[in-house]
Amino acid sequence: MSEHTIIDLPTGVVTFHMNMTEPKIPAIAVASGAHIYIYKNMKPYFKFTLPSLDIHASEKELWGAAAQAEHGLDLSALLDGLQSLRAEIGDSKLTARTQRLLMINDREEAQAFVDTHASFSLKKQSVITCISTLRKSHDEEKALSCLVLGTESSMVFILDPEAFTILETLYLPSPPAFFAVNGLFDVDFR
Repeated sequence: MSEHTIIDLPTGVVTFHMNMTEPKIPAIAVASGAHIYIYKNMKPYFKFTLPSLDIHASEKELWGAAAQAEHGLDLSALLDGLQSLRAEIGDSKLTARTQRLLMINDREEAQAFVDTHASFSLKKQSVITCISTLRKSHDEEKALSCLVLGTESSMVFILDPEAFTILETLYLPSPPAFFAVNGLFDVDFR
C-alpha cells in the first residue's frame, strides 16, 4: 500500500479494464481538476490531461496589447474591452485570468494584477465534472472499457482504454453532473 497526493479534490473514481492480458486486473481512474490519474496494480501508471480550450481572438488581442511595455494598452482600455467582450460572449467563455481581473474592484490592485500577468501566455483549461465507463466492443464484466469524461465546458470525451487518446468528443447544451452510459462504443452507445 502507498499514499499518493492529488492536487485538486477528486470528482470521481471508476474501475475499468484497460487491456486483455491475463490475469484481468482492473485499473483505477481518479478524476481531479483537468486530469485523470490512472493507477494499475495500486501504483501510478498514467496521467491524462484534458486538452486546452480555444481562447476568443479578441481576448488574445487585448491581453497581447496590454503586454506591450512601451505602447501597451492602458488599464481603462483593457477593462473596457474585456467588459464588452464579456457582455458579448459571457463569463464562461473567458479565461480564468480575465474573469479574475474583472472581479477586482480596486484600481491599484487591478493594475498590479495586469503588470504581473500580462506577459504570460493565456491558457484556458476545463475541469472534469463527472466520469464513467463504456464497454468498448464486448458486453462482458472484464471487457475493455473506455473512460467517459464530462467537463465544465459542456463537452464529453470518450478515451481509448489502451492509448488514452480521445476517440470521440461530444457537445452538450450545459455541463454534465452525472452520467448514465449504455451500450458499446464500437456498436452503439448513448
